[in-house]
Amino acid sequence: MAEGSPAMTFADYKTAVARAQKRHPEWRRGQTHFIVLTRLHRDLAEAVWATPLDPFSQDERLDAFLSHIEEHW
Repeated sequence: MAEGSPAMTFADYKTAVARAQKRHPEWRRGQTHFIVLTRLHRDLAEAVWATPLDPFSQDERLDAFLSHIEEHW
């Protein structure tokens, strides 16, 4: 789906994350979630980049990140 597509849902995002994780098993979970978010919903990714919610380098931030992203989707 294209960025900004009105049909894109949070569930679609989670499906895209699962696909990306299968294609890139070397990526950590937080890294995968952030990369996919950047591709599908850049404004949300930019809003959490380099904040305590950013899971790219720290997987333990993933639960808070996902709660925030779902709330602001």
